[in-house]
Amino acid sequence: MELIYKDDWDEARRRMEAWWEGEIIDRVPIKISAPIQKREIKKDKSWSLSMDNLKGYFTDPRQVIPRLEKPIENTYWAGEAFPVMFPVSIGMVAILANYLGSPLKFMDTQTTWSVPIIDKWDECPEFSFNPENEWWKKTKVLSRQQ
Repeated sequence: MELIYKDDWDEARRRMEAWWEGEIIDRVPIKISAPIQKREIKKDKSWSLSMDNLKGYFTDPRQVIPRLEKPIENTYWAGEAFPVMFPVSIGMVAILANYLGSPLKFMDTQTTWSVPIIDKWDECPEFSFNPENEWWKKTKVLSRQQ
C-alpha cells in the first residue's frame, strides 16, 4: 500500500504491527515529524467569518482539503510517524461526541465545541451509531476526497 508523503510506509507499518504483537524487527517504533520548509504565515481571518462561513471552513472540501494538505506536505515524517487529516474537527476525540448525537458548535478556526447532552449521569441516554448522522456523513465525504 502506498501512502503519500511517507515513502517508507510499508516498513513503518511492519514495524508497528510487530510491536503490537510483542515483537521487535530492528528497533522499537518511534514517531518523529519535523517541518521541511518554512511555511508562509498568513493572518488568521477566522474572527471575521460568519457562522455559515465558519462551518464551511470545517466542512467544505474545497476549503478543507487544501488547508489540511499544506502542513502535511511540508512535514518530514520520520520513523513510524505518518500524515493524518482530521476533517470536520480539530481532532478525532472531539468529533466522537458529535457522531453520538452531540451538537457541534464552531467557535473559530481553531476551536469546535461538543454541546453537552448529558445532564445527569444516572440518566445517561443510550448511545448507538447512526450511519445517517450529519457529522459522520460529512467526515466520510471529506475522507473520500483526501
